[in-house]
Amino acid sequence: AYSKKRWEYDELMDKLGYNEEDAHDRTFYDLRGSINKKVDQIIGTDLICYENKTYYINPNLVDIIQKIK
Repeated sequence: AYSKKRWEYDELMDKLGYNEEDAHDRTFYDLRGSINKKVDQIIGTDLICYENKTYYINPNLVDIIQKIK
């Protein structure tokens, strides 16, 4: 189920309790960059993908992530 889940920017903002006045478009973009940089150093690829204002977990890593659980 989670391998196909995608979160739009406004959905993430709502889930994390941000409102429009508190946040700007770079909030999750910057966070994604930081996370991906650290993950890339370990496994050589990005964890969080971004396309058309939508964030999702790299589908190539879903099996690996589920095995870690």
